[in-house]
Amino acid sequence: MTVAALFARADSIYKTLPDVEVYDMERMPADITLEEAKFVFSQPQDSCAAGVGNEITISTADAGGGKFLVIETSRWAVGADEIDDFAALLRAVLTKAEG
Repeated sequence: MTVAALFARADSIYKTLPDVEVYDMERMPADITLEEAKFVFSQPQDSCAAGVGNEITISTADAGGGKFLVIETSRWAVGADEIDDFAALLRAVLTKAEG
């Protein structure tokens, strides 16, 4: 059986495995595009909301003007010293989705 790995990094370890067809950006057919991406992150509960899960779903969408982020969560705590890290996470998700 052969397995295909799509959207792999150029230095992907999958390239070293037998029976794995790896498609990185250089090998990807021009007519295949990433239409949307979805990432789900979780973090430990914070002390202000015991029993409430801290999970966030960040996905991309495109209404024709370019990709944008859609953020869904019931609770996600970010401390003042973590705002820049959270913004970097959002930028990384959008960058990955844009390819």
